[in-house]
Amino acid sequence: MEKARKKLEYFWMYYKWHVILPAAFLMIAAGIIYSFLGEEEMLLNVYLINTGTRLGAAEEIAADFKKESHIGDGKVLLDATLSIDTQDFNENAYTGSLEKITTEVFAHDLDVIIAPMDVVVYYGERGAVDEAAARSLAGSRWEEAFGMEEPLYICILNNSGRKEMAEEFVSYMLQSRKP
Repeated sequence: MEKARKKLEYFWMYYKWHVILPAAFLMIAAGIIYSFLGEEEMLLNVYLINTGTRLGAAEEIAADFKKESHIGDGKVLLDATLSIDTQDFNENAYTGSLEKITTEVFAHDLDVIIAPMDVVVYYGERGAVDEAAARSLAGSRWEEAFGMEEPLYICILNNSGRKEMAEEFVSYMLQSRKP
């Protein structure tokens, strides 16, 4: 037993870096490769702004859209956590929502917004959406999930990088009327 311990001490004293550095390099390389290859492709990015959407509804809508559209692998993201105050822009600085939305708009990463008309008008004035193309979701089967206190509108962003998928989603939302 003593002989094995001495061999282990000798190995650790003189060869530990010969083992640790290649192992660390392999772990870092594997992490980098996984981060590039393991990430799902973004198929659609939708922001629900000032909607009061019930918990879990966004995931339910995304899953149903993927199933109904037979689009397969990829990520359909519906973010219902955003709210902006179009009357008091100083208030928005505390939440960060306005900055997040605006960044996604100009990075061509946001495809569709679902929001009250005042939010649609706000982004329409900035050239991000065509207000005339905004369609009401009143009567949608998702109306209850949205917790609609005021009418919500859906519209595609002018600089969406995934226009075809965005149009398919808008079509899906408008066809999904209550029976």
